[in-house]
Amino acid sequence: MGDLLQQVPMVSAGKKTPLLIEIPVNGEGAPFLISGLRDWVWIRGSRSGIIRSAVRPGAIPKDIFVQVTQEVAKKGAASKWGNTLPFSDDGLVKATKYIKSYDIDQVEALVPVGSTLQAPKGVRLSESAWIPKNKAVVVPQDRTYLGLLGTFGPEFYTVVLHNPSRGMVVLGDW
Repeated sequence: MGDLLQQVPMVSAGKKTPLLIEIPVNGEGAPFLISGLRDWVWIRGSRSGIIRSAVRPGAIPKDIFVQVTQEVAKKGAASKWGNTLPFSDDGLVKATKYIKSYDIDQVEALVPVGSTLQAPKGVRLSESAWIPKNKAVVVPQDRTYLGLLGTFGPEFYTVVLHNPSRGMVVLGDW
């Protein structure tokens, strides 16, 4: 796949693009990372099982996955989730174990083009042009576990990570 998040075409109920969307979530995945109007926003939880994410105007930035990864790396390190590891074969093995510890069997490592990392048995290794050199991201093959990149045509988008602490491990210094 190579992308961090699955792109999901969204449909407006009316003629105008909404200012925000509501996404049902499982509270165990908190905190959640969403797109605010200008910046990224962390939400501690949801009593109602619904979170709201701003719909941003403009085309999807080319570095959207890098931005999201940097946010998760920063929050993960500060919160001591254990989802930030060195860029190495050993780091990749530990990242795989971390993701699999949440009962996720199919794991994918997104690595830079030309990477020499060796994938552990059963892990799909995907070269991705958006991944900088000496960095990698380990995620479930089924990206719906992690979140989504919602699009409203070519001019509006929203991002929701409803499981960043358990569904994403970053390798290297982001």
